[in-house]
Amino acid sequence: MADIKVITDDACNCGCDGGIVGVESPSNSADSIIVRSKPGIAIGNIINAYIENGKKVYELDDFTLQKPQISFSQDAAITEVGKTVTLATYNGNISAGSYPIASRSISPDPGGLNLNAPFSFTKSNVKRTTPGLGQPITVQATDDHANVTTVIAGVPFKDAYYQGFSSLAVLDQAGIKSLPKFLADNILAQFAGARNYVVPASPSGPKYIYFCGVLGSQVPTGAILNGLPLPLSTLTPVAVTNIFDGTLVIQYWVMRTAERLDPGTYSITLY
Repeated sequence: MADIKVITDDACNCGCDGGIVGVESPSNSADSIIVRSKPGIAIGNIINAYIENGKKVYELDDFTLQKPQISFSQDAAITEVGKTVTLATYNGNISAGSYPIASRSISPDPGGLNLNAPFSFTKSNVKRTTPGLGQPITVQATDDHANVTTVIAGVPFKDAYYQGFSSLAVLDQAGIKSLPKFLADNILAQFAGARNYVVPASPSGPKYIYFCGVLGSQVPTGAILNGLPLPLSTLTPVAVTNIFDGTLVIQYWVMRTAERLDPGTYSITLY
């Protein structure tokens, strides 16, 4: 017998010796076959062998290599900067992928955990004054083929952004806080693209459409209404005191339509 040489990214998993699968000898050396797997794919056993058009055909099984599997998250919702999350519960589990786990770790280590089984712990009074993860915890697992999986979980904090309507040509801090608020990375994450803006009938009279975001964040560069440019005006930045932490003052850029719009629905594309 001659050999088909099976070349994989890892050691052969087919139960053969050194990645060599014995097959019938070809009629000449030019008919020898080398089977190479793609990265991340392992070749296993010959699962079928038959004659097709006078040639011997070998079907090999394969499987996608899986890194260590980590399920790790916490249960607190996205929270505005400055606010304190009283309690956040972290839950995790580490399981093997294609190969046995060689090492497991958690950092910072809350202590008293068995990482060989599903685990859980809590963090109290989590707070941030800037966007990012509060109390970030890193879980890592490495298998015996040096494949590494890393997952980071923490309480997500974001800045507050504002969008709404006002008949006033200039808004102060109170005026900005009176607008509907949402949490995001920037204003365009919420409002980019086409959407309908409903200018309310009450209080009566035309109104400006306002957008307010954290100074330094992405600012809209233009808007389109009915296929034509909708002029926007950028006003003087305004200092806004955080409603949860009075020591935290954030500067906001303020933008509005250049003209007031009558009550009604407007399809506007913001970019």
